Amino acid sequence: MSSVERVARAMCADAGFDPNEIMANDGPRWRYYEPLAIAALKELRDPSELQWGGLAWQIIMWMDMKPTTPRTLFRHLECSGREVPQWLRDEPEMKSLDHTPSKGTRAALVYRAMIDAAIGEG
Repeated sequence: MSSVERVARAMCADAGFDPNEIMANDGPRWRYYEPLAIAALKELRDPSELQWGGLAWQIIMWMDMKPTTPRTLFRHLECSGREVPQWLRDEPEMKSLDHTPSKGTRAALVYRAMIDAAIGEG
């Protein structure tokens, strides 16, 4: 499922409708929310200072440290006065404290931190 569809479905459900309901045009109701979902995602292309600063910035700083292990990230965040979010501790590759997470996981951590900041959870 694409990000656009996921966002459109969430918007539809948040509005109190069944995203899978088939409408008069023989399409699912979530399709009506597709233009709004696209607009919302386009707005996230250019991160705000809030998104780029904070946790995402701290994670980027950690990527330049050696070793780049979960243990050093957690220590870095604590020394920076930031609480380590539970989602970060729960990330499967972050549970092994002394191994270096994959590049994909590191990218996903920055992405998650930026999205959480955008919606006021970071």
